[in-house]
Amino acid sequence: MNRIVIESPDNPRVRAWRKLATPKGRAAAGAYFVEGPHLVEEAVRAGVPLECVIAKKEHESSPFLRSCTAPIVLVSDKVMRALSDTVTNQGLAAICKMPDMAAFQPQPGCYLLLDGVQDPGNVGTMIRTAAAAGFLAVITGLGSADAFAPKVVRAAQGAIFQIPVISGELADWLPALRREGVVCLAAAAREGRDFRSVEPATNVGLVIGNEGAGVRPEVLALCDEVVHIPMVGATESLSAPIAAGILMFHVALPHVPAAGMAFGGEG
Repeated sequence: MNRIVIESPDNPRVRAWRKLATPKGRAAAGAYFVEGPHLVEEAVRAGVPLECVIAKKEHESSPFLRSCTAPIVLVSDKVMRALSDTVTNQGLAAICKMPDMAAFQPQPGCYLLLDGVQDPGNVGTMIRTAAAAGFLAVITGLGSADAFAPKVVRAAQGAIFQIPVISGELADWLPALRREGVVCLAAAAREGRDFRSVEPATNVGLVIGNEGAGVRPEVLALCDEVVHIPMVGATESLSAPIAAGILMFHVALPHVPAAGMAFGGEG
């Protein structure tokens, strides 16, 4: 297989890839950047369509690249450093095609809905936990970090390839989920019902709010109930990912996706 070699960070392809660091660039290209051997191999294993795999030239003979069927672009260290979002790059990256979520419709199941969760690490961690807890999908609402930003993808540790993550208006999704029989619960620091009194269910939507302000009042009004995690001592609140993890594993019974459900885009 012929492999392209790029030496200069000023190459047009490299300039185009660098634009994937922004939401606008990802939307325009319909693609996102994945970095590091673990995530690239996870993407391949999950069947995510790849535009190409990018590797430093010294990795050309690696077993992974020898077996990879995606187009390979070999680059200099300067190019990889220009693309990398980390202090020390690991010499391997990929350009993944953005999944098409337009056809995903509200249906019974378990959902995590994020209302203004801004920290990329928090969003990635919650996506990872939702996948582990058997949730059907994650909905990222207004003000939440872009699920396909490099820091979110890294924090999700491959879960972004395992569970649909949809950017949408919670004002539209919550009523639509409730019409499908999904009970929607909003997490609060102190208000509402003790989460331990909630019976686990197969159809539940859990709303996690902004790290500082919590769930917006207008979103709370669209939920069936508010729940909280009781705390002792002077602790006022838990971090958003920890609270989300506790609640997800308690309130939801794992959902088994229907056979053939795909969210990785066109093969």
